[in-house]
Amino acid sequence: MNTIYKQNRNFKLICIILFFVFCIRFFTLFSTSAFSHKKSTIIVSLGDSFSSGEGIPPFYGQNETPESKVNNYDWLSHRSQKSWPGQLTLQAVRGKMSESRNTNWYFAATAGATTEHLTKSFKKDYNVSGQVGHKDIPPQLDIFKELGNKKADYVTITIGGNDADFQNLVTDAVAATLNPEVLDIRLNMVWEEFFRGGGTRDKLRKAYTDISRVAGSQSKIIVAGYPKLLDQQGRGIFFTKETATILNEAISKFNDEIEAVVKSCRKDGMQIYFVSVEEAFSGHEAYSNDPYINPVMFKQSEELFPVIVSSYSIHPNEKGAGIYAKCVQEMIDKLEYEKSSVPPKKKITDYFKISF
Repeated sequence: MNTIYKQNRNFKLICIILFFVFCIRFFTLFSTSAFSHKKSTIIVSLGDSFSSGEGIPPFYGQNETPESKVNNYDWLSHRSQKSWPGQLTLQAVRGKMSESRNTNWYFAATAGATTEHLTKSFKKDYNVSGQVGHKDIPPQLDIFKELGNKKADYVTITIGGNDADFQNLVTDAVAATLNPEVLDIRLNMVWEEFFRGGGTRDKLRKAYTDISRVAGSQSKIIVAGYPKLLDQQGRGIFFTKETATILNEAISKFNDEIEAVVKSCRKDGMQIYFVSVEEAFSGHEAYSNDPYINPVMFKQSEELFPVIVSSYSIHPNEKGAGIYAKCVQEMIDKLEYEKSSVPPKKKITDYFKISF
């Protein structure tokens, strides 16, 4: 009797042990598939005027006194309350990112920024209502210090346009109406600078590498390209059809080169993605019938210093910001879907395959 009792007791003990092993295995498998997906909650937005929202007031800090404005990094950077990064959404965050600034969305894009301003301060001159001087805008990558223990899920950026001297390209496109050689000379300088050792191409790669290093390997970097700027027919008093075509083709080539750098970084293991906006803006360039880009404009109320031609000129308008947001949102949604996808469902019998 004692022997039988001991055998039964040992059998029960073995069953209990097997049951607990099964439970551990089951919940391990279940949790790694069904519950391991952490919802994204943080976006950091960097870059130049195409990300800051130049040309789309109101800007953060716009309603402050002149004395306060010139000490406000947001206003000096022309960070728009209607910028496209602020219109992005994440499933785990209520509303648009602009509604969760400094909690789920961190905004450091600065009008006029080049690649070096990611890691170096940007001297901003101002002359506003008797306030004259300059202010150093902190390096954009310093924004990651404000996250504390939080980690960025996404980093968005447009950068490189000022390295390629877009502003003078547009100016020379106007001058080319009288002297076509001016634009050709400028473009030759742009491409020579782009491909030389340590030139624009290398600066872009360094910029993406610096972002990845500071943001962390978990961050997905989304690089948005630039739209073609001028109506293909050369409408508007400042541009001919020929100069519009030359400038637009140069921008398209520039986008191709940016995408090539992004692809090269991906091959090296970086989580980085390129988003083209050219097709979405096609037919809606400046001076088209339904423009997504501002025309050449003259002095506006929120300029940093007295000008004749406004800094708002040839930048996306409010409609254009919406299109930028749509294009980048599609990439975010795609990446979120891929991240949330779980492995194929296991058969119930698979959970009973216990190994020791």
